[in-house]
Amino acid sequence: MIRRSFLLALLLPSAVFSYGTGTEKYIPIGQSPGISNVKSVQGIIKSTTANSITIQATTGGLVVVEFDKSTNIWIDRSQLKLPNKEGTLADLLAESYIEIYSPKWIKIKGLK
Repeated sequence: MIRRSFLLALLLPSAVFSYGTGTEKYIPIGQSPGISNVKSVQGIIKSTTANSITIQATTGGLVVVEFDKSTNIWIDRSQLKLPNKEGTLADLLAESYIEIYSPKWIKIKGLK
């Protein structure tokens, strides 16, 4: 019994970590528990550079958010009833609606 509890205590943190990073791709924009509307920024892309995005935030005002090469980019196609897919920097187009939780991930509202 002690051995099983010890093993569970060792595996639980990695399971929680993998849940957070592995499943985030499938959660629609604005619905990430504890992140959306708390730690992330949502809005319309106004401009992008190689490592930053200027967003017209839904909360008002322009916000510049930096990211790096390790930032995951996902296209949220849940409104189209299609599976979400991985995106690239080329998908960060002006006037696209996004949610960004820097430096971990960026979700782009998929239109196709």
